[in-house]
Amino acid sequence: MTGEFLMGRADFTPGADKTRVECTVMMQRRVFHTALKHFFTGTQETKRTLPCGLPCAQRWGHNLVLHRHKSSLPDVRERTLIAIKPDGVQRRLVGQIIHRFEQRGFKLVGLKMLQASQDVLSEHYCELRTKPFYGSLLRYMTSGPLVVMVWEGHNVVQTSRTMVGNTNPAEAQAGTVRGDFSIHVSRNVVHASDSVERAKKEIQLWFQTKDLLDWESWDQTSTGDGTNLEKGLLSQHLQVNALSFQRTHTAELLILQGEELGSIQNSQRLHCPNRGIVKETV
Repeated sequence: MTGEFLMGRADFTPGADKTRVECTVMMQRRVFHTALKHFFTGTQETKRTLPCGLPCAQRWGHNLVLHRHKSSLPDVRERTLIAIKPDGVQRRLVGQIIHRFEQRGFKLVGLKMLQASQDVLSEHYCELRTKPFYGSLLRYMTSGPLVVMVWEGHNVVQTSRTMVGNTNPAEAQAGTVRGDFSIHVSRNVVHASDSVERAKKEIQLWFQTKDLLDWESWDQTSTGDGTNLEKGLLSQHLQVNALSFQRTHTAELLILQGEELGSIQNSQRLHCPNRGIVKETV
């Protein structure tokens, strides 16, 4: 109905008063022209910048174009291996765990779901072969599918270990993956590489080079003027600005329509031929 009103397509019943029809059409045209004027004025505001110095994103369909350069952030290409263990998969925790790493600002470059073989697990846990729990560990790790991931970012190995929490969930801090989702060391939900060197070996074990995607993330690059972007800052500003813009301009357009309608109704006196009187709409 709103679209038909703005485009001047509202249907009129046969025999309607000519004056009323003319006033209605005029009102529709004025509102439509005002909306167009407001639209084009709004698109010119794209030159305003966000707090991080970037052009406002995608206003009314305009694409954001950035001149990106390789990151100057130290160790931004450091990688680590994160594996969600069978209990984490069975409990449907995959999405929540991935969300934590994305929210932190790390970049996902590899992801696979698989049923791990004894050979791969034996090599992965080679340092634990002499431990009394080694056999039960292998049985647990082969009891269901795993989700194995490679994350990239500044200091990702150490940060991931902090996010995952203590190996023993009973000692893990609240807010960590194990502190929130696990209560026993034999079911501690997730694995995270404990050093950069170990991460490289584990990634080579679980992934082939072709399985890892080397893609450019805006929040790990710099703008043309050399301004460094903190992790997650760009995407956060784009989302917040786009949502705010949409809400603001939708509200302003509705207000303009109401003002135009009220102005025309108050200024026009419509004749009612059936009653022979003049009626003023308010």
